[in-house]
Amino acid sequence: MKVRNALRTAIIGMAALAAPLVSGSAVLAQSYPDKPITLIVPYDPGGSLDTAARLMGEKLVETIGQPVIIENIGGAAGAVDTRKLGEADPDGYTIGMGNPSTHTTSYALGKDLPYNPMEDFVPISVFATNYTAIAARPGLGITTMTDLVSYAKNHPGELTYGSSGVGTSPHMLGELLNDVEGIDLLHVPYQGGAAALTALLGDHVDLVFGTLSSFLPQAESGKLNILAVLDSTAYAGPPEIPSAEANLPNYKTRSSWIGIFGPAGMDPDVVAAISSAIEDATHDPDVAKALAERGLVVRDSSPEEAQSFVDTDLQFWTELAKSSGLSLSQ
Repeated sequence: MKVRNALRTAIIGMAALAAPLVSGSAVLAQSYPDKPITLIVPYDPGGSLDTAARLMGEKLVETIGQPVIIENIGGAAGAVDTRKLGEADPDGYTIGMGNPSTHTTSYALGKDLPYNPMEDFVPISVFATNYTAIAARPGLGITTMTDLVSYAKNHPGELTYGSSGVGTSPHMLGELLNDVEGIDLLHVPYQGGAAALTALLGDHVDLVFGTLSSFLPQAESGKLNILAVLDSTAYAGPPEIPSAEANLPNYKTRSSWIGIFGPAGMDPDVVAAISSAIEDATHDPDVAKALAERGLVVRDSSPEEAQSFVDTDLQFWTELAKSSGLSLSQ
């Protein structure tokens, strides 16, 4: 059943119904689009995918001349709504947000998903790098990765970390840290990154592995400490945040990302048109600035480049799972 209340579904840009197509976009077929487009977000409102979806949706309205309906249904680390996207009619009127947790990490771990991420979808665009980071509650007194490892070794089994769910990239990165540093952080899964962050702010967990974009506003107000970004390079900021690898060279990590997918079988011309509209949106100065303020780094990708990117991401997580022995039972 589709939820249609103010908290879970938003219709963006009704006033832009008459807006013409932006001239810089690929020319859409005359028959498309002729009705609203649903953009599925496979997590509850408030997380980084939801924020990015609403920013993109507002701008897409100007490009396509139709309302964009944001639909949130959280649960099962994003699997519920992602399955719904895979089962949708491939007519271009239902598209969805995706990230490593929905399309690569769970699959790499052999999780029993209700869809096949490599067969049931077509990548339309991977439009942003979303740095994964690790944050600590201020009362813990830990401000660096070196501090964290030292504390964890002196207090084995005492520290807890939250993530957006079992089999997600934050979960895998937490378990990888345990493995390469010989520590024992206890995993506490939540139904989405927003719930995990809320748990940290309420002192229910000591640490959270999640998206930098969701941590930055809380860090500015002193409600958490960001220890590092989990990438080979530092976050340029503001504020500048070091990479975990700079202090822990054996801890090889990979940033998260945000993409838009459609159900398999979509008309390639429609896929290309939507991809072009997304690129136009991310090149808008206001959208790019808003994404940057949330820790998201804009990137361009054609549908073909998006497919190659997702394939490479899956290879990284598959090799990580095999080499470290990570599994869903951990």
